[in-house]
Amino acid sequence: MLGELTTTTKRTLVRALALLAAVALWGCGGGGVVVAPPPPAPPEPSLLVVLPGQSFEAGVGVTGAPDAQVADALFAIELIAVDEDFQPYTDFAATVGVFSSDPATPVPLATTFPTGEGVEARVQLNIRPITAGSGNTLTPVHIADEPLVAVESDPFSVNAGAATRLITLLPGQSVIPALPLPVRSPAAAAQQVGVSYQVRVLATDSVGNTVGSAAGSVSILTSDPRDIEPANAPLSNGQASFTINPIFAQPNAFIRATTAGLSAGFSDDHVVLSQPAQDLYVLLPTQSLRVDQAGA
Repeated sequence: MLGELTTTTKRTLVRALALLAAVALWGCGGGGVVVAPPPPAPPEPSLLVVLPGQSFEAGVGVTGAPDAQVADALFAIELIAVDEDFQPYTDFAATVGVFSSDPATPVPLATTFPTGEGVEARVQLNIRPITAGSGNTLTPVHIADEPLVAVESDPFSVNAGAATRLITLLPGQSVIPALPLPVRSPAAAAQQVGVSYQVRVLATDSVGNTVGSAAGSVSILTSDPRDIEPANAPLSNGQASFTINPIFAQPNAFIRATTAGLSAGFSDDHVVLSQPAQDLYVLLPTQSLRVDQAGA
């Protein structure tokens, strides 16, 4: 009779019998009831993620440690639908996809398992990771007649790619890796004539991850025609810092950072405000006022 039941009914019956077997009645004084903890739930039909460096073994599951990946470089994963004994389903119709724990990683298009007599329910998807870091995971999703437990992948690391560009950050800004281009956030704050401020220059990969191994000497050029440019500075752990001393008020000031072999990094346009009035000058015909770091 048990063989005539559906898979779902069998699974429910096994759980019920296991729970009943875990209940122990015994007398203590006035007679009490002690309920032992239920045993772990039996395995269920699942949707598994196999990462590069791992393999799937029928009857066992996913084995091996995931390989580290590189930001903005495609890698292939495999999705496999298995029964409660970790045997791949065959001729199993389902639409499947995957989501990343990194919100910047694009979601690949959903696909379907190949079907046919004896054809296993397994398919490959390409992932393009964006943000460098550890603890990344992939979670499968599906639409199928047979319910499946979506099993999150093992965690894996993503390393920054090769350095390709410089990114110039104004005070309070940080860079967010993204496609098609990295994002600087928040918007640039206004600066003021005569008040120095710090800028950071990062050597990053194509999507904005800082490349700590990048080397080189960074030079700075500002849009201010009267200021004194800071001295060149070497990259250290993928970044360099500079002090800017603005002299001219500008509605659209910018800073350009360069180093050999990498694309130049322009800052966001930002406002440089005039100082409050402090002096009054009288100019005769043919005279003009020159502003520089020594004053008028």
